[in-house]
Amino acid sequence: MGDRTMTAPTGGALDGIRILDLSTQPGQYAGRLLADLGADTIKVEPPGGDAMRLVGPFEGDAVGPETSLTWRYFNANKRSVTCNLDLPGGRRLLRELARDADVVLESYGPGYMESRGVGFEALRAVRPGLVYVSISGFGREGPHAGWQATELIAQAASGVLTLSGDPASAPQMLGASQACITASLSAAQGALLAVFHKERTGEGQLVEVSMQEALSIAQETAMQQWDFQRTSR
Repeated sequence: MGDRTMTAPTGGALDGIRILDLSTQPGQYAGRLLADLGADTIKVEPPGGDAMRLVGPFEGDAVGPETSLTWRYFNANKRSVTCNLDLPGGRRLLRELARDADVVLESYGPGYMESRGVGFEALRAVRPGLVYVSISGFGREGPHAGWQATELIAQAASGVLTLSGDPASAPQMLGASQACITASLSAAQGALLAVFHKERTGEGQLVEVSMQEALSIAQETAMQQWDFQRTSR
């Protein structure tokens, strides 16, 4: 499934770096940022296309997988391929793509990729030195690793809801998918550091990003406000 806006750039700091972007909403901005830096970023979509293709607004108010402006923004400068990880052929295709990749970016949650035989260890076996960036709601380890996280859940768990809204009313959800965007920023930063390390040492690594932890940075001044004013918002 192609998109006329998804043309890969040439030149840039990441020229010569190839990225496989299997991420859903929490990671697609990371792929966009890396593509903007010159990486050859391939968006790997499930059959029928990524769910964000049906997120508005739409060009000309025509709802469809090729007209989502949200999709175009978060996936500009990427190429696209369809891959069904539920089928053996799809998993073989991903392993073949990984042979020439420097970075894999995914946000399916702990255990999903491993259950299909295409997790970090499996892909590293076919591509030594691979940088594997995994985004999840609460990390890959710990008591909450298996918990699912929507945008609202991540905002609440990170504590930022206590900073928003009128103090006389209930907390209000922040706009513009702040948890997803912040997780993407952390993922892009982690990928850049890991690629830099790989260029120097040849070593790949697993980079873990928790949406909850990433958004917790918004609490940076909340503690100071409590110390000085004994108020949270």
